[in-house]
Amino acid sequence: MKGLGDTMKKLLLLILLPLLLSAYSDNDLDGVEDKDDLCPNTSLIELVDNHGCTIERLIETKKHDKSSYDIILGAGESKNSVNKTESKTLTESLQVDYFYKKFSIQLQSSYFSMSSDNYEKSGISDTYFGAYYRVNLADKLRINLGARLNIPTYKSDLDNNNLDYTLSTSVNYKVNKFTLLAGLGYTFINDNDINNTSYTLNYQNSFNYHMGIGYFFTSRLYANLSYLHSQSIYKGNDDLSSASFYGHYAIDANWFSTLSYSKGLSDEATDQSTALRVGYYF
Repeated sequence: MKGLGDTMKKLLLLILLPLLLSAYSDNDLDGVEDKDDLCPNTSLIELVDNHGCTIERLIETKKHDKSSYDIILGAGESKNSVNKTESKTLTESLQVDYFYKKFSIQLQSSYFSMSSDNYEKSGISDTYFGAYYRVNLADKLRINLGARLNIPTYKSDLDNNNLDYTLSTSVNYKVNKFTLLAGLGYTFINDNDINNTSYTLNYQNSFNYHMGIGYFFTSRLYANLSYLHSQSIYKGNDDLSSASFYGHYAIDANWFSTLSYSKGLSDEATDQSTALRVGYYF
């Protein structure tokens, strides 16, 4: 046992020797020198800023400012086919997030332009305002609780668009470089039903769930695959299901970009959609 202990000491000394002989010290190997590192024990798989803190937990560990926010601009395209009629929708979006400790709020708005063989329309989509609270049950287990208002800024031809709201919860669990994802949501639909001689349109509340798996390829690049299943908001319609890809790349401590792609797996779901977004973190 003594010989084993001596061997371990020699190996440890061999590993630490380059650091001991250098004026540069970075014990958690995140690229930020220890004397400037406000978060000295970050994991190798975490994305850090120029203070050595992860983007995810920066609001908890910054000494000089406990609040932060970001602004995200995006552009997307979706394609769909209903009764052999194909349509395409282009979307431009703006999102603002504000973080304070374990709380966050989000405001998102978008402008769309839809076209098909016999129909064209453009305008502002519904605006979303949400509030979220994060619960850290363990070092690697996190639960997010959320409430979101769907503000009726979309001008419906039927003039029946009202305020809807959604309650949600999601779970994120880290296993080495992997993340396991799952979540539930319930949307309360308050839009007015339409019943006339031409057609009938009756609304219902909608329950949804998702599950997926993510992976940190590098300290800057993260991606996940997930499956989403949701009830239709229209009574009598089949449920919607889709598979999606999401990628996040940290360009530097402030700039980041995301890429998302969704493929419909049911007749009611949108056939496919793609979105590219660029954000700046303050």
